[in-house]
This record gives sequence, C-alpha cells and structure tokens, in this order.
Amino acid sequence: MGKTFAGGGSGTVAVNVRPTVKTTDDEAGKFQFNLPDGTEIVNLAHILYPCHDRSFLDTVLRYLEAPRKHKIVLVLSGGLYNEEALKWVADDDGKATRLAKINLPPEIEQIKEEYASVERRFLAVARLAGRYAMQFANACDQTYVLPSVSGGAAGVPTDYGGHLYAIEWQEKQHKHADRHPGEIKKGKVFPTDFGEFVQLEGKRNVMPLAYGQTLTFNDDLKFKNADFERRHPGTAAWVDVTEGSGEKISLVRSDGLLSSSWKTTPVGTYPSVDRTYSQAHQPGHCFDLSQGLGHLKTYKRRAKGFWHGVVVNGRISGAGVPLQTGADGRRSFSIWGVPYTEKTANACSKVIRKGTPASLLPPAKPKAAIKSVKKPVRRKKK
Repeated sequence: MGKTFAGGGSGTVAVNVRPTVKTTDDEAGKFQFNLPDGTEIVNLAHILYPCHDRSFLDTVLRYLEAPRKHKIVLVLSGGLYNEEALKWVADDDGKATRLAKINLPPEIEQIKEEYASVERRFLAVARLAGRYAMQFANACDQTYVLPSVSGGAAGVPTDYGGHLYAIEWQEKQHKHADRHPGEIKKGKVFPTDFGEFVQLEGKRNVMPLAYGQTLTFNDDLKFKNADFERRHPGTAAWVDVTEGSGEKISLVRSDGLLSSSWKTTPVGTYPSVDRTYSQAHQPGHCFDLSQGLGHLKTYKRRAKGFWHGVVVNGRISGAGVPLQTGADGRRSFSIWGVPYTEKTANACSKVIRKGTPASLLPPAKPKAAIKSVKKPVRRKKK
C-alpha cells in the first residue's frame, strides 16, 4: 500500500510504492477451494470497462440471475477495466490514445465533465469498474477476481498496466509539487492493492486476488491469466498443462481465445491400465471493439465468449460458450439447453449504412400510359 515518511526536515512526503507482481504462482500464492457437487462455475475474461460489450454482458447477467437449485461461482479473470481508459481521462498524448478519442465511451465523457482533478478521474474509472463487477457478483454465491498482469507485446490492455500508469502519473505530480509548493495540491496516495484500487476489498462474497496469483478448485481445475501468447487456439493453455508448472492439473487460461480441448494420455498397462486426463480451456473476451479499441491488431481481437462448467462427482467438467448470430442480427448462447438472446442487435462494429449507388441500380422501366376510363353516368328514374 501507499506509505508516507518524513524526510530531510521538509515535512511529510508522499511516496508511491509499485504494485507487487510475482512471476510464479508458487511465490505469489495458490488459492485452493473445494466446491460441492452441482456447483456451476462461470468464467468471464477481458471485460475492459467501460469498453465492454454491454448487450452481451447484459444477457450473461440475465443467465446468472435466473433461478436455480445449485450454487454458482463466478471467476472474473483479467481486464476488469481498460488500461487505455485511464489515459483518456488524463488527456494522454499517446498515438493510440489520440486515435481512440474519436469514439470514446459515454462514461469517459461523464467522468471528465464531473471531475476536474485527474487523480479523482483515475479513482472514478476504477470505482465504476468495481461497481460494474458487483452487478455480476450480486447474482452469484461467490466471486473471485484475478487481475491481469501481462498481455504480451502490444497486447490486450491489462489491469496492472492501468494501475501502474495511475501510480506513476501521481508520482510525477507529487515530485512537481515538492519542487513548486503551492502550485499543485497533493492528493491521497493511490493504493497498490488491486482490490482496494477498484474498491472490491471487503465486499460480501467477493475475493479479489493479488497480481500473479492463481485459483484452483477441487485440486482439479486451475484458473490463471495469460502471460504469453500462441497463435493457434488452445496451444498456450496446453503448454501450461504439459510443460509450464509441471502439475498434472487441468487449466482455464484467459488470453482472449475461445477454445476447449481434452486429452487422455496412457501412462502404463501393468498391472492395469493407467491413464491421465487433462483439459485446457480459454474463455474468450467480453469487450466491444467499437468502443475505442480499434487500435488493437486483428491478432489481438480473438473471439468473444465465456466459459461454463459444473462439478460432478468432485470433478469439474466444462467448455467454452460461443455466441451465435441469428437472422435478425441478435446474438445468443445456450446453457443446459436454454437459449439466452440479447434484447437488441449489437455486432460491436460501427456500421454506416448507405443506399445502393445509382450506377449499380437497374435502369428504370418506362411507365405505360394509363388510359382514363369514364365511369357510366346513372340516370335517375322519373
């Protein structure tokens, strides 16, 4: 967390401490929980508030709020808020930021109008992202939040990148205030704990994890954020299952791709057949490319969707849930045979509809002359 100390006889000086990031979950920490049979698990990744796919996530929320007999657990992994959003409210002059300002989400404009201080704008973005996550948490029995650290070179925006940007910006302002007393008023030092930054710490049935930590259920399925990329779906997750940590455990890995795969490996046949069963999943993303994310490369856009699983006999079975677009343009997904369709069509793309050019239209046919027909006049009887 942020600390203060007295130095050089010049009074109390605010000092920003960087968020702590561990390179392995062995050092950062592994959280293990046991879930009873029948528990459903939903994994949403890369929401990137306020650039989230509103219509799609509203449909997911309707599913979470539907009545059910069993408990439901929600895992929010990676990209709770958009790293670029913090640069938008700070009027950053980066190239990607200037391009994105052409089409900013309405929340950004509202924050900039309401708060004059950039520090308060940073806190407003983080607070609204946490408040949006609470809408989903309130519909579930337990929620875990895994912040993302790295999205690869020029990859998808991360929680750590935005958090670090806010802290470094504030640090520069405090140094300027120390050199020029009276010009800038120092604000409250930003917390380095992710849960405190998005104001999810202490919320009921919500557990925000630290950077680099992983989550495991029933010693069977591990949830973690991506820290490197592979071009083909599923390959990055399988590297972790087979070569990464060395643990014989299945994995749900959030790097933006939507894929599910299973593998049975024979170990030996004497004195009986021995096999190991592995599975690797990637939950997709939930952001809207038309909301200031046009700077992302095609390779970074990946696929939209989420992951859904259930505990059966102590083991977890699940798969990625893709979206299907209907004839009317609305997208749907199905769980347990029940379809959920968004209320309004939203393809997450800016479409400018124009009429067919006149040069491509077929020539107009000449209208035939219509002869006027006189109606017979009825004579009144005398």
